[in-house]
Amino acid sequence: MGNPSYVADPYVTSLTQLLEDIRQGFLLVPRFQRPFLWHVDRQIELLRSIRDGLPIGSIMVWRTRTQELPSYEHIGRHRIERPKLGPGSTRQYVLDGFQRLSTLYSALHQEDAPADDEDAEAGFYLDLDTMDFCTEPQEGTPAKRWLPMGILLQRMDLMRWERELPEERWIENAEAVFNAFDRCKIPVIPLVTEDLAVAAQAFERINTQGVPVGRLHVAHALSWSPDFDLLERVHTLKEEILAPIGWGEIEDDILLDTCALTLGVDLYEKNMARAIASKLRSQPDTLKVAVRSLEMAAEFLHTQGLSSPALVPYGRQIVLLAASLNPLHHWHRDIDQLLAAWLWLTTYAELFAGISGGRLQRVHEALQETARTGILVWPGWKPFSRRPLPARFDFRSARGKALAVRLAEVSPQQSGGEKVPWPGRTSAERLGDSLLQGAPRQRLSASRFACAGNRFLVPPEDAAAFRSRLLTLPTALAPAERERRRDWLRSHVVSDAACASLDSDNLEAFVAQREADLNRLEEEFVARHLELLNQGAPSQ
Repeated sequence: MGNPSYVADPYVTSLTQLLEDIRQGFLLVPRFQRPFLWHVDRQIELLRSIRDGLPIGSIMVWRTRTQELPSYEHIGRHRIERPKLGPGSTRQYVLDGFQRLSTLYSALHQEDAPADDEDAEAGFYLDLDTMDFCTEPQEGTPAKRWLPMGILLQRMDLMRWERELPEERWIENAEAVFNAFDRCKIPVIPLVTEDLAVAAQAFERINTQGVPVGRLHVAHALSWSPDFDLLERVHTLKEEILAPIGWGEIEDDILLDTCALTLGVDLYEKNMARAIASKLRSQPDTLKVAVRSLEMAAEFLHTQGLSSPALVPYGRQIVLLAASLNPLHHWHRDIDQLLAAWLWLTTYAELFAGISGGRLQRVHEALQETARTGILVWPGWKPFSRRPLPARFDFRSARGKALAVRLAEVSPQQSGGEKVPWPGRTSAERLGDSLLQGAPRQRLSASRFACAGNRFLVPPEDAAAFRSRLLTLPTALAPAERERRRDWLRSHVVSDAACASLDSDNLEAFVAQREADLNRLEEEFVARHLELLNQGAPSQ
C-alpha cells in the first residue's frame, strides 16, 4: 500500500480523499475517543451544510511513527481496513472531528450491513424532490425519488440511478448534490509527536471547548495506555457488578466522582479528570474498589425504596455513601440506621441544592465520622430544618422523589383495591408517569393543580379508572361502597378533613388539605430520624 494522502504539513484535502484514507486504514480512530454520540438530527444538519456549500470545520490528526494504538475496527456498520505498515511509517489518529467523519463515512459508504443485521443503523436518503435528507423514504411515494446517499459519490452507480429517473429535475438535483459533496474541502491540522501524553492532552483541551465531552472520556484519554483502557474497564465492571442489581445505567459522572473520592481527589478541583487520570495510572485497582463501593451503596439504598440511581434524591448522596462504604474501611455496626437518617435528613433539608466545594467536603467528613463512630453528625452549616413541600411539584426534584417513596410506603391502592406496585428499577420518567394529577386542570386554580397535594401514586394504566373513582361523589354510592371508598382514599394519604372537602365537591379545598396531610406525613417520618441526630447533638 502507498502512503496516506497527507504526511507532513497541514493542508486542505477533499472529502472524498479523506473518506478513502479512512477506508484504507490510513486514518484511524483511537480507542480513547468517545463512542459515536450525535443524534440523527445533528447528522442531517451536517449533510445540509455540505449541500449548501457551508464550511464544516477542520479536523485534527495525530501523526506518529512509533506509537501504535488500539483503534476502532468499525465506523457505524462499516469495517475499517488495517494496513500493514513498515517500520518508520506514519500512522494517523483522529483527535478532533470524529463525530463529523463518522457521520459522513457512514452516510456515504456504499457497503451495507447484512440484511439480517437488526443492529445496523439506518442509512441516509436524499429526497430528490425537496433536496433534503432523511433516514427512510416516505411511504406512498416513487422509490426512485429517494436516492441512497451510499451511492452519491460512486460516479458510475449514480449515473445508472439517474438514467432511471422519471423527471429531469430530479437528475439535476442529484447532480447538484453530487457536485457539492465532491467539491467539499476540509482543512486537516496535524499534531506531530511521539508522546502519547501530549496527544491525550490535546484531546482533552479540544473537548473542553464547544460541545464538551464527558469527564469520564477525558480521564480515559489522559489515563490510556496499552495496558489500561478506562472505558473498557468501566463497561466491564458495570456489567459484572452493577448491572445484576439494576444499577448498570448509573451516570458516568457519579462513578467518576466516587473514584475521585476513593483516590483522594477534590470533586471541585478544576482539572479533576486530569488528577484522576494521573492517579489511576499508578493505582488502576482503585476503579474496582470504587465500583464495589457503589454496589454497597446501591444495596443500602434499595432498603430505602431507592432501587435505581434515578430515584435517589441527589446524585451526590450516592457518591458520598459509596465513599463512606468503601470496602477497605471499617464502620459502625449500626451503619444502616445511621445512613438512613443521614440520607433522609439531608434530603428534607435540601442540603445539596447549590452546594459549594467547601461545604461538600464538610458533608463528606461528617458522614465519614458518622460511619466510624456510630454517632450521627449533622454536616449542615445551620441546625436541621425540614423545608415544606415546594409550591410547584416536580417529580424529578429531590423532594419529588422523596415524596414518591413516602407515598409508596403507605401501601396505596389502585382503583380496584389492589396494591399499587412500586415502579422499582426505573427511570425518573417512569416514576413521573406514576405520579398522577388527580383533580382535573379545569376545576382547580393553576397553583393547586401543580402542587404536591394533587399528586397520587398510580400506575399509568389505572389513571382513568382512578380519576373516575376519586371524583365520584359519595351520594352516588351505596353505604358499603362509601366505606370502601373511604379506606381507599386513606391509602393515598387523604385525611378525614380532606375527604370532607372532596365529598362536598370542593376540589380546591381538597387539594389544599391533602397538601397539608402530605407535609404532616413527611414531618412524622423526619421526626423518627431526628431522634438519632439529637442523640449526637454534642457533636454538632
